[in-house]
Amino acid sequence: MNASNYLPIEDMETAYLHGNEDWHMFDCYGPVFIGFPNEGNVGLVVFTCITMAMVSVALGLLVSGLATTPFQVIQLILLFVVPQILLCGANLATVGFDLAILWGFLALFFTLAAASFRKKRA
Repeated sequence: MNASNYLPIEDMETAYLHGNEDWHMFDCYGPVFIGFPNEGNVGLVVFTCITMAMVSVALGLLVSGLATTPFQVIQLILLFVVPQILLCGANLATVGFDLAILWGFLALFFTLAAASFRKKRA
């Protein structure tokens, strides 16, 4: 019985597709240098992400206000976690209508959430 067959590998050789072990910076920025597209407006991306987060929070408030048990909240979580949008490489003129729809849903969900909360009784 040879014990070396059961021991973990101690000497592993790493082969690099680009660069070498000293090129940590290149590994981080390499995809940009080898031609992956890096276009678009970062502000629009941040604005879209913040809008989506606000709509999700408003819908979460609505669901938690309407649910009678925590299990119902878990069941309804798919309504506001699964539907995500992907707006890639587009400018504000292209996605403006989509963002307006998101802001409309935001207003609707906040209004419904505020109406669905039960008044506290003393």
